[in-house]
Amino acid sequence: MSHGIDPFLQEITSLWWNSPAQMPDFGRAYTITEQITNSRQLENLQNETLTALKESAPNEPASPLARDKINQLLFTIITTSTDIQAEHIQAVRDARILENAAKFSEQARQFDPSLTEDDIYQASRNIWTFNILQCLFNLPVSLTPAMFAYSLLYPYTDNYLDNPRISLQTKTLFNQRFQRRLEGEESPPENPQEKKIFGLVGLIERQIDRAQNPAVYQSLLTILRAQRDSVALMKKDASPYEIDILGLSFNKGATSVIADGYLIAGDLTSEQRRLLVHFGAFTQLWDDLEDLQEDQRAGQRTIFTQTAPRWPLDLITNRTFHFGLALLERIKTFQHPGNAKLIECFQIGYAPFFIYSSGKMGRYFSAKYRRNLQNHFPYRFFLIEKVRKRLLRAGIRTI
Repeated sequence: MSHGIDPFLQEITSLWWNSPAQMPDFGRAYTITEQITNSRQLENLQNETLTALKESAPNEPASPLARDKINQLLFTIITTSTDIQAEHIQAVRDARILENAAKFSEQARQFDPSLTEDDIYQASRNIWTFNILQCLFNLPVSLTPAMFAYSLLYPYTDNYLDNPRISLQTKTLFNQRFQRRLEGEESPPENPQEKKIFGLVGLIERQIDRAQNPAVYQSLLTILRAQRDSVALMKKDASPYEIDILGLSFNKGATSVIADGYLIAGDLTSEQRRLLVHFGAFTQLWDDLEDLQEDQRAGQRTIFTQTAPRWPLDLITNRTFHFGLALLERIKTFQHPGNAKLIECFQIGYAPFFIYSSGKMGRYFSAKYRRNLQNHFPYRFFLIEKVRKRLLRAGIRTI
């Protein structure tokens, strides 16, 4: 395993630059009448769900009626927005992805009651990645202690290192102590946050032997280096020529998903590693698009925050979409009888979910581009966002 930049990163970066910037074919277009009808149906379902939740006992799990309404709401959003069928949803259920995410959330609350729902949701997304990769690599789908620890480890450290209120010197000293701990030294933690982080490393060590699985721990050290390098993305008033924003972002995303691969497989083939680099680079881009406003407030440099103040995001978003299409083609090469419907689900759902993520950033696009996004989504963006926020306040995550 390379100690520096992944050998496939240059290949994937070239793929990004060769991805077209032209408007994609987003598929079916919807009339305003269809969108308003769909949005009203969704609002009615939202009201029924909230009413059922209010009838549940306080501080108790949702009643069977409330759970049914939540499931009906999610099913309606998915089937109205995409051509995903019941068989595809069953494939997701059979893969135990949602089940493991729920188990992880429960364990995370027990591990650290101070974690917010946003913290847990952020970390649980890595459980989805783990389980998807297990399906692609034809491995048993599971939730292991190492997967639990890793999924909390990097939100903890990412949030710490991305915090603009913490000085660069403090972050540097933390990185040094954290590196020693990842190398196997019993470095004493200096604060409660470090105690949790070092405890998570211990969970991984108890499951995965260092001597027999050196690539696992080397992958964790590689993430640390990528995180350390990405601190440069917080540099104020830096021009695009001072910092390789795309390279740092891709490396950060790729190293994270590569570690997922080593933690579930122990070792990786060349094609598996190539997939993980592409997967990580793309998901980093998607996260950066969705987190644009938050990153702007924090002074975080991404290709989207660098572009948004000066130009519309139309072309860079088109390129991101096509870059994701190339990833979906790569994923097809990992298809086997046990995951065919799951991969089909990814293919069908990709465009609608990408449109929705982009549509939330509407004011950063040209008026023509906003109209095109809206025309290819079954709900009016402002109405589905209103529904989403109201459900979120009630503790329900939708999309």
